[in-house]
Amino acid sequence: MLRFQCKPDAVFTEIITRMLESAIDDLEMDIDNKDSDFAEIFFELDLIKAYGGGVEGVKLIKRELEKLLKAHKAKELYMPTDHHFKLMDRILNIYCDLYNDYVQDGTFDIICYKERPIKKLNAGCIIESYFWDEDYDFPPQTAKSMSQPENKHIVDMMGLSDDAVSASLNLPVDSSDMALEKFEEDEDWKESDSSWPWFPDDPEEEV
Repeated sequence: MLRFQCKPDAVFTEIITRMLESAIDDLEMDIDNKDSDFAEIFFELDLIKAYGGGVEGVKLIKRELEKLLKAHKAKELYMPTDHHFKLMDRILNIYCDLYNDYVQDGTFDIICYKERPIKKLNAGCIIESYFWDEDYDFPPQTAKSMSQPENKHIVDMMGLSDDAVSASLNLPVDSSDMALEKFEEDEDWKESDSSWPWFPDDPEEEV
């Protein structure tokens, strides 16, 4: 299982499974076709370049998504890095757009929360509810400033990681940037009891 801000419920677990499997299949087609057409739908070019660019970059991203999917389905608990969260952020946004379009015409199987059909997914609400933060997406000028040695004390004071700064700048990744850390499940790490991410516009469902 991947260590998000709160324990994934059945809906979020299904979304993560579907979006990773779909993206992996699409990137496999890129690799077979020796291009990056699908990758460029998911990720900005600078992000792909951080993984080597071109087809080699697509291959590395695909391997990371496969690693995330394996950890997601595992019984053990793993903490993704900021680079992983950035990849999942991009995939989640595309998946939610596709879900919202295709559910309407019956192309996607609809997901239910407590037997109530979810007719629309809001990526922003899901990220706010389940992701720890969006430190992997600082504006370039802010991230560049934080990367300067003279500002290291500010970064430390804010509790930011070098990983978040490098992910924001789309710097070339290495193995240490992509290491999944194993965690023991904490009693305080509980499943969200809110249905807010699934029905964000429903007053009756607000917390």
